[in-house]
Amino acid sequence: MVADVWSMTVAGNYPSGGISKLNLSDSAGNITALTIAPGQPITPDELRGVLGTKSTYISAITPGIETVPGSTSATAKKLKSVTKVNWPTKTIVPSDYSFSGKVSPAQLGATVKLQRKSGGKWKTVSTATTNDKGAWSILWTGPSAGKHDLRITATNTKGTIKTSTKRVTMAGSIALSAPKSVKRNASVTVSGSVAPGYADVAVIVERKLGNGKWKQIGTVTTDAAGNWAITHNATSKKLTVSYRAKTSDSRLGVLISKTKKTKVK
Repeated sequence: MVADVWSMTVAGNYPSGGISKLNLSDSAGNITALTIAPGQPITPDELRGVLGTKSTYISAITPGIETVPGSTSATAKKLKSVTKVNWPTKTIVPSDYSFSGKVSPAQLGATVKLQRKSGGKWKTVSTATTNDKGAWSILWTGPSAGKHDLRITATNTKGTIKTSTKRVTMAGSIALSAPKSVKRNASVTVSGSVAPGYADVAVIVERKLGNGKWKQIGTVTTDAAGNWAITHNATSKKLTVSYRAKTSDSRLGVLISKTKKTKVK
C-alpha cells in the first residue's frame, strides 16, 4: 500500500500513446510501479477519472508548485544493494568518466557517493541523488593516471550501503610514426602524439641501429594539442633503424610507444 503520493511520473506508454506504467513516489522516496491495463488494480478508465482527463495519452506529468505534508506513515525502505554499476573493465585514458547505476529497492532521493581510497581513508569524489527509478549518474572529473581504488555508497534515512572496492586503472597512450625508408645521411623526422592531448609533456625519443642497443637521440615537448616531432640525420650505413618514444608524465603514466622501423638505403 502506498502511504502517500509525493510525485508521479510516466514510466511507459503503449504504442497507441496511452500510459502503460506509472511510478509513484511517496514522501519517504519509496517507489511503487503501477501497470495501467484492463484487469490491473488501476485501469485506463480509473486513471482518467483520477487525472480528470478524457485521455491517458500523456507523455509526462509535472508536479505542481503546491504541496501538502507527507504521511507520517511514509518511511523509507532499507536499501539492499547498488546494482548495474558500469565499472570500467579495462584500462582507460585519464579523462572525465561517468559512472551510473541503480539502488535496490528503487528509491527517489537517496544520496549516492563515488569514493576513492587515498592514504588509507575513503574520500568522496562526487555526489548524486537517485531519480524516480532509483537510477543515478556521477561524473568523475579530472582523474589522474594510475591505479584507483573506488567504491559507491548509497544512503537514506535507514542507513548506508556500499559496493565492494573496485580497482580502476587509468593510463594515456603515446604514438610514433617514422618514414618507411630514407637515404643515407638524409634528414629524418620522427613524430607522434600523446592521448589525451596534453601540452608540455616531455617525450624521450630513442633509436636502435640494426640489432644494437637503444640510444636516446633527443627529448622534445608536446604542443597544445599533444603533438611532438624531432628531426635528426640518418646513419651513413645501409641498415634498418628502429624508433620508439617514452614518457613518464604524471598526467599520463609511464608510457612506451610501439616500435617503428625505417630502412636506410
